[in-house]
Amino acid sequence: PERLKPRVTVGIVFAHIIAILIHLVSASLFIGGLFLIVWTWPAWLGVTLGIALTTAGWFLLPRFGNLPDDTVPREQAPALYTLTDEIAASLDTPPIDVIALSPDPNASFDRVGLRGTSVLTLGLPLWRILPPQERVALIAHELAHQENGDTGRRFLITHALTALYGWHDVLTQPPQGERSFMDILIQGFTEFFALIVEGIASTLLRLFWSESHRAEYLADYLGSRVSGTRAFIETNNRLLHLAAYPEALFDATMKTPARNPDYAAIFDRFTRLLDEVSPERIAAAEARADHHQQDVTHPPTAWRSDLLNGFPTDPKVTLDPQTSDTIDAELAPFADRLGLQLVRRWAYSFK
Repeated sequence: PERLKPRVTVGIVFAHIIAILIHLVSASLFIGGLFLIVWTWPAWLGVTLGIALTTAGWFLLPRFGNLPDDTVPREQAPALYTLTDEIAASLDTPPIDVIALSPDPNASFDRVGLRGTSVLTLGLPLWRILPPQERVALIAHELAHQENGDTGRRFLITHALTALYGWHDVLTQPPQGERSFMDILIQGFTEFFALIVEGIASTLLRLFWSESHRAEYLADYLGSRVSGTRAFIETNNRLLHLAAYPEALFDATMKTPARNPDYAAIFDRFTRLLDEVSPERIAAAEARADHHQQDVTHPPTAWRSDLLNGFPTDPKVTLDPQTSDTIDAELAPFADRLGLQLVRRWAYSFK
């Protein structure tokens, strides 16, 4: 575990250099556009081009983010905040400022705003399928990222990737209507530059890939010191259950009646669908555990469990079933709004 701590490598240095250069290009677009507007005023061509450059640069500049819409005030969920405070104390990290809910089966930690407000986002579908001690493991893993300072270290790189993806989207716009020879020529140039942007993004991901995996391993290790090793491994197994039935949330949403809809019931149906997954499908997902990842920033789930098996420990923080039920009751009023988000997301499927 000591070897998993953040370190400075040649790859990380190059990744940050690339990220800084990308942000300098974005800033140059913004500043250059403003200069062009002032310099060519009131010539319409120069002003129009300047506005276009300024707008593009503005949208590509790094963002500090805003608080999510579905935040849970501390006074409305005292039991949940007490649990997160206890886990934070065990990790020797500051308590979370804000807890937010998501309609997706995931969880995350981030810092937003100029003041760096810490935000723990809990996906309600994932939360609902976890037993009490696995809920401790989920929160402990995310708070371990705060203790490790992972969000701050990857700020420049993640925003550089966002900018690159933005450039790629602009450069790969599909053609509209009939095209002249000049349109085809311009599209060829833009697609060529899109390939360059894609290559830069791929290089940046590869340079940062190893460090992001190390950060996840370390968050697993530190989190398991709080929740206990067994709960952490069972949480990983729960992710494999999700992989055995990836359409469960969509199917649960599709069963929402058009008249007198109960959006909160989506999450009850989701839980039941996962409980009814056949042992054969679960076994097949577990057999693919060496290849299962939450995303490219996470190591394979089986490898994460293998690491924890080498360092077994008992829990420091426990969550009893009664308190867990109390937290569910605190979060129940938010389920209807989150379920409505899912219905709106897949509204085209109802037509």
